[in-house]
Amino acid sequence: MNIVTPAINIIVGLGAMLAAGGTAIIGRKLGAGSATEARSDLTQLTLTGAVLGFVIAVAGTLFLDDIILGLGASDILQPYARDYLSILLLFTPASMVQVLFSMFFIAAGRPGLGMVVGVLGGVVNAVSTTCSSSNSTWASPAPPWPPAWAIWCRH
Repeated sequence: MNIVTPAINIIVGLGAMLAAGGTAIIGRKLGAGSATEARSDLTQLTLTGAVLGFVIAVAGTLFLDDIILGLGASDILQPYARDYLSILLLFTPASMVQVLFSMFFIAAGRPGLGMVVGVLGGVVNAVSTTCSSSNSTWASPAPPWPPAWAIWCRH
């Protein structure tokens, strides 16, 4: 459901902004030898990301129809977009935390681990979407559960 992609991009973008700033703060403290402060900041940023994701999920669910109409969904697409986005919103807290940790892996000196998680997320997306779509016709959208899981894994 490409019509809801801007909503997903906003969620990932907010997570990326929080991750970029957080990584700079944590990296600076790690470089200065303040590992305890860096761990404390990591905890605070992780909780902030999870809470922000939860707030977005709740607000998105409350204003779901307004968001879908604002994105330009027609009367025909609206029920499909509602189903799709409502399920994706359930994964918002996990998606935000995953975006944070993909950046934190880099600050911790483990960029390869972040790459492996991203590639595995892409594989999960491809396999799960293919499996869920194999019983669907072109006129019937695939259930959003597998892509929601894959979005959480790859960001």
